[in-house]
Amino acid sequence: MRYIKMLGLAVAVALAAMAFVGSGTASADSACLADPGALGLCPAGSVWNGPIIGLSGEALFKVDNTVTKCKSSFLADYNFNEGAHVGVLYLILSLSFFECVGACTNAFSENLSYLLLVSMAQLHAKLTGDGNGPPAVLLQNCLILNVFLNCLYKTQPPVLLNYVLETNAMGGPLAGALRFNTPIVWGGDDPFCPQEAVFQATYLIYEDQGGVEGPALFFTALP
Repeated sequence: MRYIKMLGLAVAVALAAMAFVGSGTASADSACLADPGALGLCPAGSVWNGPIIGLSGEALFKVDNTVTKCKSSFLADYNFNEGAHVGVLYLILSLSFFECVGACTNAFSENLSYLLLVSMAQLHAKLTGDGNGPPAVLLQNCLILNVFLNCLYKTQPPVLLNYVLETNAMGGPLAGALRFNTPIVWGGDDPFCPQEAVFQATYLIYEDQGGVEGPALFFTALP
C-alpha cells in the first residue's frame, strides 16, 4: 500500500536543533500519558517514549476551487529526546488517507519516511524529509477544471505545524494534537494541474498499542 507523504509531514534526518534559551531550570519536552495540568507537570511513570498514532477525522485538500475530504492516520516511532526545550523526535513511518470524497477519489503520501520534531518551547512541530525528497501527496482521479487529472503536490521547507491542545465537549483537555494548514505546490508533470493547493488537518495523538490507539498523549516540558 502506498502511503501519501503529504502536507509536508517530513523532518530531515539531520533536523536542525531548535534550541531554546530561557531563564529558570532547563527542562526536556516529552510525551505524557496523563494530563499534565495547568503547571505542565507529567506525573511520575507517565512519560511515553514509544511509538505514536495520529488520527484525523477530516483531512482536507483544496485545489483550485475544488475540495477533497479524507480520513487520515499516521504511525510514528519514537526516535529520541533532543534535549531541554528542543523537542521530541519521531520518525513517521506511514501516512495514509482513506474514504476520500470530493474532487479526488484517492490520495497517497510520497517520499516517506518523515522526521517530526515536537517542541513545547516553540509550541509547534517541524516536519522534514529524511532524504527521499520533500513531503508530498499524490491526488488521483481528480475532476479539476472539468478535466480528469492525477496531480502531485509537495511541501516547501521548512514546514511548521502548530501544536495544539484539543478540548472535549466539557471544555477540558482531551489530547495532544498537531494541526496542519500547509500550502503545497504542484510537483508533477501534468501541466493542467493547478500550481498551488492547501492541506488542512488536525491529528489527535495517541499511544500506539500494536497498531491500535491507546491513551491520548499530551506534550509537556518536564522539570
